[in-house]
Amino acid sequence: MMNKIPHKRFIELMVQARIAHDTGDFATAFPLYQMAIQQEPDNAGYHVLLGDTLVMMGDHKGAIGLYRKALSLDPRLPGVASQLAYELGKDASNRQESTALLKEHLASNPNDGIAWTNLGVNYYQDGRYADAVQAHKEALKSSDIKKSEVWNNLGNDYYKLGDFRNAAEAYKEARGRSHDILWNAFYWGGKAEMQLRDYKTASETFRILTMHALDDIEAFIALADARAESGDLEGAVQAYLDFLAKHPTDDIAWNNVSCFYVRAGKPDRAIECARKALAIESKNDTNWTTLGEALEAAGDVSGAIDAYRKARAINPGEKDAAAHLERLNHR
Repeated sequence: MMNKIPHKRFIELMVQARIAHDTGDFATAFPLYQMAIQQEPDNAGYHVLLGDTLVMMGDHKGAIGLYRKALSLDPRLPGVASQLAYELGKDASNRQESTALLKEHLASNPNDGIAWTNLGVNYYQDGRYADAVQAHKEALKSSDIKKSEVWNNLGNDYYKLGDFRNAAEAYKEARGRSHDILWNAFYWGGKAEMQLRDYKTASETFRILTMHALDDIEAFIALADARAESGDLEGAVQAYLDFLAKHPTDDIAWNNVSCFYVRAGKPDRAIECARKALAIESKNDTNWTTLGEALEAAGDVSGAIDAYRKARAINPGEKDAAAHLERLNHR
């Protein structure tokens, strides 16, 4: 059994542990909190602190055990039930227990915004989106939460329900309440605006996202699609060119630029971009199909047929190339 550490020295070690934890030095914090539990095995707080450290070290199973112990030592300790439920909810096999624990906790702690948030996340993961909406609305009544994240969650709930108007508003609230870029709130907020056919607003939402996500082609694809839907094909092309200025070897971007040039009635530029995509990745059947469409738009039917056939050779299930060949009576 470990000898009792003098009180003053013990306090000094706990300060070291907290500093280590807060600065990300979990390897140092871990043995210090272990020592604290050995010194005071009935102190629920030290079990929580060690559990928090294990979470940061990736040992979620170990953390769950410590949170359970803390809850058994002091059922009234703030935040423990929510944290235990949150960790349990990460595993679908434990989610029912997690939800039951949260509901029991909220029955006597109805103002716990973190618990309401975690309950909403559980409902969302279980496909209970309407229940998730109600839980997240309850969370927003609390002052102990990061409301930008809850609004973002609420946007996810509404989006899954197909309520795109409320989803767009929720994502907008999330963006307005955070000084950090919330990728999800911008991306899915823009997607919700697209569903509402508010392409101008969606374009602006995606434009802001691309300013912060310079390496994320999905953001640029979304921006190009929104601009194209609003009739701004040149703007759609420019979105890809902005991305390609930094990522000139991205064949998907060159391929997509080619498609927009075809739609804009510029087949020569489309052919040029499609060939750039193929120079980067010649085994992508989509790149060959796009070249075929560009060649066909330029009047080179023979070249188009050859490109479509190459797409089918790479991927016999390539439906677009097959449809083009059938239309041209060349299977």
